[in-house]
Amino acid sequence: MKMEYLYTFLQSLGYDHPVHPAFAHMPTGLVVGAFIFLIAALFFKRLQILTTSYHCIILALIFLFPTAFFGYTDWHHFYRGEWSFPIKVKITLTSTLLIFLATAIIMEVKKIGGLMSRSVIYFLCVVAVVGLGYFGGDLVFPDTSPALSNELQAGENSMRLTVPVVIPMAEIPSIRRSPSWVLLNSRIQTLSQDSAETHYGRTALRASCSLSLKIS
Repeated sequence: MKMEYLYTFLQSLGYDHPVHPAFAHMPTGLVVGAFIFLIAALFFKRLQILTTSYHCIILALIFLFPTAFFGYTDWHHFYRGEWSFPIKVKITLTSTLLIFLATAIIMEVKKIGGLMSRSVIYFLCVVAVVGLGYFGGDLVFPDTSPALSNELQAGENSMRLTVPVVIPMAEIPSIRRSPSWVLLNSRIQTLSQDSAETHYGRTALRASCSLSLKIS
């Protein structure tokens, strides 16, 4: 299920970024917050703070579902469903986090275990979200991009060198009407259909190539 109509609608509003990152911070922040509240309750001996910690875990579990869902749709839309190593790890860690969160809630509802057991399960949740964040960053900002075509890889490398001086040339009307710009956009669209490149590599190629366009 690629939900292309959703991305078409968002692009019509001027939003062409992935949706998943907008949700990913919620379960991550809530899990870390739950663990911090737990530590604070133990350190300051204020056990009533544990209620806040537990509520954070509940909210983290709720937000995990839309976060995972949009992660799946973004994966298909921007990465063409490429079964890369970071994706495999993220799917595994997401499933693991779901189990940990559900376990923490069940332990609270059923009054299973004590503070030590709760501390362990909350810590494991933190480890899971840290792993998700790490491999998510590795997916978006890879050191190498084996899935990119040579042209897109060249564009990405060029972008790293020219980013301090890149200007939004595409906003200049004369540039938009330039046959060179039209040809470049056409070439990028062709590449997006023929290879498993990333959204970011495409953007980098367009930005870096824009510096060499001649106004017609």
